[in-house]
Amino acid sequence: MTSSASVWCFSSDAERAWWGGAWAERATRSSFAEQAVSSGAATAVELDEIAAAWLAWSDDPAGTLLLPHGEVLARA
Repeated sequence: MTSSASVWCFSSDAERAWWGGAWAERATRSSFAEQAVSSGAATAVELDEIAAAWLAWSDDPAGTLLLPHGEVLARA
């Protein structure tokens, strides 16, 4: 068994625009948004604030998104 880790890094203008826009839309116009409101996990106003934060992040030239991954390779 071998374990390792890697990270995705998104920081260019195009990457921030894509990620920020995608998550802003998901926060307000998706089944995620519907479920968050119906379950009481968030209000529509809170989801609008989350979307605005994603868009603000995407407009910041210093914005960076890191997605770490743990990996395991098992061989028999």
